[in-house]
Amino acid sequence: MIAEIAPWADYSPHFKQLWNPAVPGAVAEFGVFRGGSARQLAQLTGRTVYAWDTYDGLPAADFNPDVDIDAPGDFTPEATAAELFAGWPSITPVVGRFADTLPKFYPAVRFAFCYLDSDYYESTRQVLDWLPGRLSNGAVLLFDDYKSHKGVRQAVDEFAAKWGMEVKPIASSGAVVTWRAR
Repeated sequence: MIAEIAPWADYSPHFKQLWNPAVPGAVAEFGVFRGGSARQLAQLTGRTVYAWDTYDGLPAADFNPDVDIDAPGDFTPEATAAELFAGWPSITPVVGRFADTLPKFYPAVRFAFCYLDSDYYESTRQVLDWLPGRLSNGAVLLFDDYKSHKGVRQAVDEFAAKWGMEVKPIASSGAVVTWRAR
């Protein structure tokens, strides 16, 4: 079991502040690395957490050097997804590129909270193109790297403009969008 590995960045204060147990649905993390944030979310929410990642580093197919700063292959965990989440039955790893795994995911699952730490424009865009029909009203989308990664900021801003949502930067490098059904 790898439970002793801490998150890359500690977003737990943001998770606690933004979590609304009245919003129905599961929890998702997109871009998991070692799984520390997924474990924090599982512990805080008591809900199923779907943990999307290649578990093999950032995907070269999604890298755009004009807007992305992290190198393909960065953030490769030292353990398998099964090892990372041994002893955490409420965490379900979803292994593979978002472009490959999102279209095959259970269509009935709705989300109350999503944490996106996808690092790349294309990866973030893929998730944001897929999410709207799967979000509960009032769901929170928390983005890591909004202030520090041009590609992430671009994808989030495009999503917010398309759906008429406000992006609220937070004290760390991230930002928040609260989904409102239309």
